Amino acid sequence: MRIFNKLKTKLEHVEKQKKPKTIIEKDKRKQTIALTYAIFFCILFCSVGSLLLSLQTTGQSLQTSPEKQEKASSINYPAVQSFLNPFVDSYINVSDDSEKNEERQKTLQNSMVNSADYSNSFAVEGEGQRILQQKELYSVTETTNNTLLAQYKVTYINRTFVEKEVTKKSGKKVIKEKIKEPKDEQKTALLNIELVQKENAYAVNSLPYFTNLYTLKSTMDKEEKEEDLNNYDGQKEKEIMAFLNDFLEKYASSSSDDMAYMMKSPEGLGGSLTFDRIDKYELYQKSGNILADVHVVFLEPDTKINVEEDFTIILTKKDSHYYVEKLEHK
Repeated sequence: MRIFNKLKTKLEHVEKQKKPKTIIEKDKRKQTIALTYAIFFCILFCSVGSLLLSLQTTGQSLQTSPEKQEKASSINYPAVQSFLNPFVDSYINVSDDSEKNEERQKTLQNSMVNSADYSNSFAVEGEGQRILQQKELYSVTETTNNTLLAQYKVTYINRTFVEKEVTKKSGKKVIKEKIKEPKDEQKTALLNIELVQKENAYAVNSLPYFTNLYTLKSTMDKEEKEEDLNNYDGQKEKEIMAFLNDFLEKYASSSSDDMAYMMKSPEGLGGSLTFDRIDKYELYQKSGNILADVHVVFLEPDTKINVEEDFTIILTKKDSHYYVEKLEHK
């Protein structure tokens, strides 16, 4: 009996020791689950934060892009030309008169940036004259922030004087004397001038220099017509052409306000030209509308000099009449 009671006491003691172990295991499981959720929410928070930052950065870049485009196209060409025209005149024209050349030097230096480097610039050496024949603003580009490179196409004459001996008669005497005859050489080049801009004012940033002329003409193929265009195969070609002739006659003689009933975006020449004829045309079908490519001949009212122009005209039907949805000058 005592032996049985001892065994029972030992078994109860063992069970009491095992129970806390179960509690510890349950606590560890809860901690693991809590840690897993914490890691998950941390990753989720970081992902959302990264996405928002990315969207914000993209938005800022989209906002700055138009500013860059606006900056690239903000060159005030008339102002550049007004500032540089007198400078180019003074720079190209060089006299053989020292007083005039001193005045030229002062004028040019006044247009330069303030720098000791240019205190003795534009002094004239050598003999002869340089005479400007023609100038033309050829190109203006922005090289760096607030710095422009202007190019002028200039045609000028380099004039030197050649000594020549001539004979003259004075009564019975023959007198020999030496005279100087001008010898001209015409040149055409690009005069390059670097400008700095501060608000709406300019200064020449470095000494001008000459380069060879380059062509502005590029060799390129005309863009093909849109692929979704089909040649017009309807039965109303004469009706369409009758409308176009009537429209172009009114377009030449009428004001923009008077053309409002025929056009979506009214415009007119107001009698500055008269309509003569449609020289060539092609008709297409596009999205249920008629697209007409027309080569039109207008005339100057007084001299009858011809003025030719290409149009693309999109026509639609409005209340059983044709209506110009779009007029494009090609």
